Amino acid sequence: LAMLRTFQRRWTEAQDASDAAFELEPNNPYVLMIRAQLSYCCGKADDSIAQASKGVTLGPTNSRTHMHLVKALYYARRFEDCVQAGDAGLDVCPDPYIGFYTAFALLELGKPEEAMDRVRRVNRPGSPLAVESAMRAYIAARAGHTDEAHLVLTGLKQRRKSAYVPAIAISWLEMAMGHLDESIDWLLRAVEESEPFLSTATVSPAYDPLRALSRWSGVEERLHASVIAPQKV
Repeated sequence: LAMLRTFQRRWTEAQDASDAAFELEPNNPYVLMIRAQLSYCCGKADDSIAQASKGVTLGPTNSRTHMHLVKALYYARRFEDCVQAGDAGLDVCPDPYIGFYTAFALLELGKPEEAMDRVRRVNRPGSPLAVESAMRAYIAARAGHTDEAHLVLTGLKQRRKSAYVPAIAISWLEMAMGHLDESIDWLLRAVEESEPFLSTATVSPAYDPLRALSRWSGVEERLHASVIAPQKV
């Protein structure tokens, strides 16, 4: 429930559910990782890192605990620490999201080829989710491989005509290609469609290019206005 409310950006309800879970099972690594998620989405960097670190201690072989620590450090802009935690997590399990967020940190550190290396380490068989394709192509574009990003971007737009494709995935790729106004257009569409990845929009370093635009204040207003109000029973 705490995770759902976090994705809905219903922060007070998320905190209430998280506190209830923690009271029941304070040493459950799943409880701690979701508490960490709520904290980093709300910009509480120190708390998110503390919760996520304890989650890793309690669940050292669980790839998700490592993933949330990597994400907490990335959103806190502790990029060197993020890479170190990410590599430790990849030694446990080649989880795609550990690889992606480690790569994001390496991009911020100006190490695009190392970022691409982390992405290659998490290749897995089968058809990836649209969000995973977009993350992989975003990293490629930031590393200078724009052909891949253009191909994925075109494919996602085509797929969206007949199936669900998150608008935010397209926003990321437009941003990586330098199409900032188009990126905001798709981000606003994601707000209209209440997409869960929006929960980190106000804290993620990835959106820094958009924050420099005058339109960003309108995005934040829409994010705030779009939160679903609690239902009285």
